[in-house]
Amino acid sequence: MARPLSTPNLPAAWSVRTLGLAFTVLLHVGLLVWMLWPGTAPLALPASLQPLQVNLLAPAPRPVPPAALPFAPPAAATLPRPPISVPTLVLAPAVTPKPVATPAPPVAAASAAANPAPRREGSARADCLPYNWLVQMSRRISTQLRIPLPSRLGRERGTAYVRVSVARDGGVLEATVLRSSGHRNLDFEARDVMRRIGRFAPVPASECAGYDIIVIDQPVEFAGG
Repeated sequence: MARPLSTPNLPAAWSVRTLGLAFTVLLHVGLLVWMLWPGTAPLALPASLQPLQVNLLAPAPRPVPPAALPFAPPAAATLPRPPISVPTLVLAPAVTPKPVATPAPPVAAASAAANPAPRREGSARADCLPYNWLVQMSRRISTQLRIPLPSRLGRERGTAYVRVSVARDGGVLEATVLRSSGHRNLDFEARDVMRRIGRFAPVPASECAGYDIIVIDQPVEFAGG
């Protein structure tokens, strides 16, 4: 039998690492000598590893803008103008208006005829008040009138006459029922509506001259509940 080769007393791991390193160095040295040896053909690169060839193209010519055309606004359509007719001015002779007679206030006339009352000292009757002032007073009363609920349920109707004393500034000084409507609730409302209003329009300075108080017998009509 052949005797096994004796190896120096080295650690097993160190000897394997040394042998592997020596083998690697020798392999690289052999490859380097083979590549540098004259007459050795260079290795051919595969087609997939051929160097990339880049061909630079000339830049495309820039488009030449078309010549700018002068801007011409569209011609406005000319419409024929319609003929204008000039009216003929005819001067008529001046007409002098005839004075219109102002009728007596129906409210004051009716109240004075139905309930004549003597004049009070320092007061005037409603005859001296203008018709428009009395109409405005009647409208004010009709807008403020409140029909009591019992009268509304009982469908009470009637006209109550209330004597109202008014100062020249329109303030209500006194209000009393002169003639009953036949229903107590309607009479109270005819008197109270004057007190709620409290002030009517001032009496014109040109009317009822010399009197500070004007007495008006005003009818208050309740058409239905």
